[in-house]
Amino acid sequence: MVEKLTSLGAKLNECSRDRHEAMLEVEAIRQKLAAVEEKNYRILQQKDAEIQHLQNCLLSMPRVETPISSSSSNNLEFREYSFEEIKAATCDFSDNFKLGEGGYGDVYRGKIKQTAVAVKILRENGLQGRQEFQSEIDNFKEIRHPHLIGIVGTCSERGCIIYEYMSNGSLADHLSGKDAFPPLPWNARFRIAAEVCSALQYLHSLRPDPIVHGNLKPQNILLDENYRSKISDFGLSRLLPKDLHSESEPKGTSLYMDPEYLTSGEYSTKSDVYSLGIVLSELLAGKPALGLVKEVERAVQSANFEKILDPSAGDWPFAEATQMAYLALDCTDVERKKSPDLQPTVMKMLNQIRNMFAATNLGRLVESGQKWEPASEEIHVPSYFLCPIFQEIMQDPYIAADGFTYEKEAIQGWFDCGHDTSPMTNEKLVSKNLIANFSLRSAIRQWQERGDILKI
Repeated sequence: MVEKLTSLGAKLNECSRDRHEAMLEVEAIRQKLAAVEEKNYRILQQKDAEIQHLQNCLLSMPRVETPISSSSSNNLEFREYSFEEIKAATCDFSDNFKLGEGGYGDVYRGKIKQTAVAVKILRENGLQGRQEFQSEIDNFKEIRHPHLIGIVGTCSERGCIIYEYMSNGSLADHLSGKDAFPPLPWNARFRIAAEVCSALQYLHSLRPDPIVHGNLKPQNILLDENYRSKISDFGLSRLLPKDLHSESEPKGTSLYMDPEYLTSGEYSTKSDVYSLGIVLSELLAGKPALGLVKEVERAVQSANFEKILDPSAGDWPFAEATQMAYLALDCTDVERKKSPDLQPTVMKMLNQIRNMFAATNLGRLVESGQKWEPASEEIHVPSYFLCPIFQEIMQDPYIAADGFTYEKEAIQGWFDCGHDTSPMTNEKLVSKNLIANFSLRSAIRQWQERGDILKI
């Protein structure tokens, strides 16, 4: 019995020592974690101090004008071309190079200086004419936005306009399945909706005269090699010296025109909002515009909303699809005054929907023949990664004198249009100097490198 007691006592002492050692190890780990947290906190404070220092330096710097340059997706500078050059670029307007046709004329693929282009040539006695040709050139030859098609040249003697080439056709091609164009997955459709809205919002915010596109429809939304969208066909665009403008005869595609414009001839920025609502409905349903608004409305009011959704887009996220359907119905309200404003209402909602999901590299999947699958995890894009002007994730962020950070191309374009005020506060800037926001650029790149995320 004594021996058993002695043995138990020894075991208790051993357990006590083990427990004491374990507690010491736990305490050591806790101290290490506290030290790591303290270090991370100091790093964050240092980064905040660096950004504040950059902003303070910017406000105190003497004014030095920075050369302004516009970037483009092609290697061509805007210039006037001879008709002989255009004929050579399109193989004398060969039928094999023909991309399509419209009221203005036919569109051909071409190549200038080893760069693919699209050439639109005025049709003699066409429904549209020289007035639309001049309107498009005057309004858009110097405008640059990631989701507006770039004009790289003209041939005035024959009414030709040369654009950057978009290799993946139009949104209408993909929604209709024309010529074996692949259907677009639902997250690409959310992204395209936000891209189109950002381009319209940019046109409507131009000063001194906003621009109304006036002919927004899936046929005029083109897709590049990465399935990024760009709005085209600006021949019917109008400047708005006032909130409203009248014309004797409505121009455009009637299915996409807001009712007040059709009846009164008065157009405004809300005319584009109505057209956008029709496009949103088509993105959801994958059906033509005729009668679609009523069909979406009935589906939303019934318990069978999922039946309106295009099944070729994959397994739609129900809540977000419903949210976009309600937005489409608001945009297509027959009373213009009841429809929402693009900024901030429509733009904010579409960005929230788009940014909720990781963007799939659709172009890479299509080229490799892989099956598209939805992203398995939700990715929330931090709002401060988005340029306030372009509403796109910034690749080259710069701090302006108002303390806000913008995509360099966007803020320089703002200055190039003659503005000396802040795009955010509308107050006069003390300087047009810009300072690169290296901390934010690094944070964006690190975020984009997490997994296979497209720069949306």
